[in-house]
Amino acid sequence: MTAIAMAMADTDFTTQMDAKHCAVQCREWQATLDRTYLMCMQSARIQDHLSMVSSGLIIVLNVVIVGAKDLQIEAFIVSIFVIVMSVLKALQMKFQYDVCGSELHACKAQIRSVKISVKELLNEAECTGKASMCQFNIMRDRVSQAIEAVPNYISVEPSAPRGWHMPGSATTPVANASELVKTAKDIEAPTPRDPKVVKEACHMMMPPADMADKDAAKDATKDAAKEAAKEAASIALEVKARAVAAKTEVEKVILADMLKFLQTAEPVIGRAAAFLGLIIAVTTTVELALNALIMAFKNISSLADLGDVVAIFASVNAVQKGLLMKLDLDVKRNTVLAAQTKVTTLMQKVKQETLNLEATGEIKQAALVQLKKDYQSIIEKYASFLPR
Repeated sequence: MTAIAMAMADTDFTTQMDAKHCAVQCREWQATLDRTYLMCMQSARIQDHLSMVSSGLIIVLNVVIVGAKDLQIEAFIVSIFVIVMSVLKALQMKFQYDVCGSELHACKAQIRSVKISVKELLNEAECTGKASMCQFNIMRDRVSQAIEAVPNYISVEPSAPRGWHMPGSATTPVANASELVKTAKDIEAPTPRDPKVVKEACHMMMPPADMADKDAAKDATKDAAKEAAKEAASIALEVKARAVAAKTEVEKVILADMLKFLQTAEPVIGRAAAFLGLIIAVTTTVELALNALIMAFKNISSLADLGDVVAIFASVNAVQKGLLMKLDLDVKRNTVLAAQTKVTTLMQKVKQETLNLEATGEIKQAALVQLKKDYQSIIEKYASFLPR
């Protein structure tokens, strides 16, 4: 990212390119990034599930092996448990489920960040009809870096080249080329002029017969110059108004995309936080209940003979405690709650700025930049808990 920032600082952004070509390429990048993100998400889920299942089985087998004597399990079965646990541990060390899962979640965060930038470039090209060649090249490098960061065991087929035609159209590159040539000829063709202006120009070019004609020619020249100046000023104002309207339209699209995603993400994060809270509450309740039962069986003389039941209670307590430590549910719940707070806060800010933009027709650039920065931060930091 540092090299990209230096390139952005040292490059001229005034060089323009074909906006249609930029839009088509951005849509192809979006399709590639969506496909790559989907593959990373599916593989990350598989790695997480394999890690959780293998770790859970190892914890259960460990507890059973340690309490085999109290549970009166035969030595042959205990030996089988030891073998199974050793195989699971070897599989964990060989395939490194936790490491692969963390790597894939990091790739997901990077891909989502690049997808947002590609969407912004696409909106700018479609709404304003302009595209910077430098921004296009920088975005191409970012997309390449995001794709290259994906692990080798994730196979993503490249999209088929579709030329310069818009997706879904029936035109071919040759037809587009002929259309471009025709457009170029139309551009080179002489522009039709106002007959009145042409007549006045021809009249001004004719030599005056006398001084009166000279004075009339001077007046006509002055009038023509004034008219040309007025027309140029009106054209400049119209171009400026169109540029402002296009800029406002881009800002509206950016805020609308942010608001749509945040509104979708807020209930998902809320359900995740509630689910984790429920699991923690249930496991804590079970742990306290089992501890109380174990103390009761130990201290009540009539229940002292039920040693097997006490061993089972202790085993269950040890298993669920090991799973809680392995899964870090408390840490994950705190992370989800922090994500929920930030998403809710950012959503309120986006709504406020959207209302201001609709009311006044403009938005402060510093506020928009800060919103985009906060949005990128949420996407990169909490990618594991956000919807696709």
